[in-house]
Amino acid sequence: AESSQGARVEQALTDNVTAGATYVSETQEASTYKLQGYDTTVHLGKDAKVKAEYAQTQAQDTGSFISTDGGLSYTELSVGNTAMGKAYGITGDARLFDRVGLQAYYKWIENGFASVAATSRQGKELSGFAMTFDMTPDTRLTMRQDIQKLINNTNAQAQLQAGAEETVTTAMQIVHEVRRLRLTAEFQNQQVTNKNEKYETVGATDTSTVAGRADYALTPKTDVSIQQEVELTGEKGKQTTVGATAQLTDRLAVRGTQSLGTRGTASSVGATADTTGKIALSTDYTQARDKDGVMTDTTTVGAAAQLTDKIALNSTLARSSSSTGETVTTATVGSQA
Repeated sequence: AESSQGARVEQALTDNVTAGATYVSETQEASTYKLQGYDTTVHLGKDAKVKAEYAQTQAQDTGSFISTDGGLSYTELSVGNTAMGKAYGITGDARLFDRVGLQAYYKWIENGFASVAATSRQGKELSGFAMTFDMTPDTRLTMRQDIQKLINNTNAQAQLQAGAEETVTTAMQIVHEVRRLRLTAEFQNQQVTNKNEKYETVGATDTSTVAGRADYALTPKTDVSIQQEVELTGEKGKQTTVGATAQLTDRLAVRGTQSLGTRGTASSVGATADTTGKIALSTDYTQARDKDGVMTDTTTVGAAAQLTDKIALNSTLARSSSSTGETVTTATVGSQA
């Protein structure tokens, strides 16, 4: 018989310390799943706290599938017969002088830890920090660095997503707002170590990019934008993009962009319909021409559902056809928690 149970208990130990426990059990025809989680939150002051979490899972005959060739074939990411795994982490954040925000995190997720939301994060060690500084009421500076490391024997999806044994991403952004105008400047650098040649991951390369963007609200429901992006490493390309968005009704929005760059041109139009307030449907059509003259048409449809205040489910289906005769169909399903 199929069944699902779950429970969450929280207890304030002191005025500054809260402990919690979570239990989930699910039984289906061909699989079973159990999760036990524990967490403790310590408030160090009015605007500072630290949270430590630990969880372990036990799963039998559960798994998901991944395609590394655009949907032509799929490989099962079997969690294994009665596989067990652990995950733990610690996060901290603080607000200083009402102008400076600090955040830091560390997470360790074993390869056997079974979670739909964490499949691409299994077998990873994640850490990072971020800082925001409100220079003026209208100007904010943001800096962050994220480090991602693969643990030995991690699954294929984690290897495909990462593409390298270690990835370090550093970003700096400054945003200034003046009435209807919003100006953004950003620098991003990525360094990878021991790239995995088995999986051709475009993002697993050393890159340095600077970008500038201006957004202007023509009306309360219509925005226009222009963006310039320059790659400082690799092929050292550049791209200029202009775009517009319009909120036609309370539930329907349309958008369009035009990009020109050293690698080619691209035109895109799309729309998003918020059907119920928790379910949104979207569609996009893009026509691109690369620097060699190859044309590619891509149609994408998607759906996003806000299951709870903290859990969202997203899915997309895309079909691309090029002037060379090649056709590729890809489907993705993901969740955020």
